[in-house]
Amino acid sequence: MSWVYIYKGRGTRDGSVLIKGVYNTSMDRYDEQLCKTCGSSSESLRYQTPPHSVKTSAKFCPDCGAIMPNATINESPSSKDKRMIEVVAAVIYLGNKILCFKRGASKFDYVSFKYEFPGGKLEAAESPEDALKRELYEELGLFVTVGRKLTTVFHEYPDFSIHMHCYLCVTDKFNGDLTDHVEYAEVEPRDLDQLDWIEADKPIVRLLMDGDR
Repeated sequence: MSWVYIYKGRGTRDGSVLIKGVYNTSMDRYDEQLCKTCGSSSESLRYQTPPHSVKTSAKFCPDCGAIMPNATINESPSSKDKRMIEVVAAVIYLGNKILCFKRGASKFDYVSFKYEFPGGKLEAAESPEDALKRELYEELGLFVTVGRKLTTVFHEYPDFSIHMHCYLCVTDKFNGDLTDHVEYAEVEPRDLDQLDWIEADKPIVRLLMDGDR
């Protein structure tokens, strides 16, 4: 049995899909289609709401974020009221391990005290790479080298939805400074499922455990 070591931080503040295709979190499957907008050879995202509500179908390119031509969007009343938040997230390698961070208390119970890949919202006219560098330094005091884009995640929570760009990153040092998180762990990819992850990040966990780096 392998072990995951949990570290307490110095301070705290309250605070899908993926792959070289797109992961449909509701249907638990991957959907692929050539992007006719930016010419990407990989995939659009086809997302559907859970069966208990009116189905919503929309196709997005994970590379450029555009709604695919001829896509239809049939929103249920509940989905119209939800905020769509565009964010970035980082899978950070420190040596052969990944830095994983546990959120503190949140307005919504379903994202409280769950592990996540760190990141945050994009500011106006900010590139995903620049947003990641800024967020990681502000939240964790981390300087990282941003590598390739791993995937784009589209996930719908009960009260909001996220469009998340996920990148592979590397750092050579972390001092344990935490502001938005309460704990962190250094974990080998094969052991990632030992942690309690936020829902939107679970497909990324599976991807990394399958060996994508």
